[in-house]
Amino acid sequence: MFPSKSDIQFFYEMGIYTEVDLDFYVSYGTITEEEKEQIIGGYRI
Repeated sequence: MFPSKSDIQFFYEMGIYTEVDLDFYVSYGTITEEEKEQIIGGYRI
């Protein structure tokens, strides 16, 4: 089971996920490219 969008953001902010992990979730369709950029920029999705 894949994490939710808020889980992905939490793990990224904690340093557990990297940008490579976010790219995986974009390619899998869990998050969009726009949501990825928002996570990297620190915006809440």
